[in-house]
Amino acid sequence: MVPVREDYRDYKPPAWVGKTVRNLLDSLSERHVGGLSAIVLTESALIPKGRTRRVAGKRYAMKECFGFYYRRTSRTAAVVFLVVDNIIDARPPRYWRIPFFRQFDVGTILFHEIGHHLNHTGRSVGAGQEASAIEWQRRLSRMHFQTKYWYLRPVAKPLRLIWGWLGQTGQRQRAASLSHRVAH
Repeated sequence: MVPVREDYRDYKPPAWVGKTVRNLLDSLSERHVGGLSAIVLTESALIPKGRTRRVAGKRYAMKECFGFYYRRTSRTAAVVFLVVDNIIDARPPRYWRIPFFRQFDVGTILFHEIGHHLNHTGRSVGAGQEASAIEWQRRLSRMHFQTKYWYLRPVAKPLRLIWGWLGQTGQRQRAASLSHRVAH
């Protein structure tokens, strides 16, 4: 299995982070992670400026970067980096108390970056790099949650409907709030 390395200078991550990443990797086969030399958990302060690539012309500040993938070159092996402090800061502390939510959020980022790896190793499933990574993220997430949370299958469809409804409600509230601020 792919080793998980932790590389922090000043940041002290919660104890569950490494365990969650290992748990997520356990649900994948060697064909998904073959060729990756490591998953590196790091902090944003250790990412040198300019180390992440721009996606579709967008520039990302280090506070917006949750993870990135370095493909294999003649000098280096393929590596996935997860920027733990940015991931943790994106949600309120109480959110992270629930292991399912930890696996969902961290898994989304991890599986997306592994999707980039799969795309670069010739297993593209979408038109374009980002589309392929998103599709792999969906597939790998589905595999993980069907394996680890098989007992939730009977309630999965109602939960998706509720989750979708809550997401739409939140979007409407944000849009109303934004239009209210712009109007005044």
